[in-house]
Amino acid sequence: MEDPYLHRAGGTGESGREIVERVDAFFTDIHRKHPSGNILVAAHNGVNRLFLAYKLGMPLRNYRMLVQENASITMFTLDASGAFTLEHLNAKFR
Repeated sequence: MEDPYLHRAGGTGESGREIVERVDAFFTDIHRKHPSGNILVAAHNGVNRLFLAYKLGMPLRNYRMLVQENASITMFTLDASGAFTLEHLNAKFR
């Protein structure tokens, strides 16, 4: 709980570092395959918040400070170099 970067979820799951590395590799791969497209990804809010904290340069121990509401939309862009820009957090589009 104090440092998810190193500690494994539930003692046997992935560490925060492993999660963000896996998710970052996923987005790098999907961006390479679809460089000009819009991609929709649905994921668990714990994973999402860890990834957002990582890409925003926050210590992973602060990931719970990011709130991701159920059924909301978070949008971000990645440029060709992988630079991250958060466009919307918890948006509700109608």
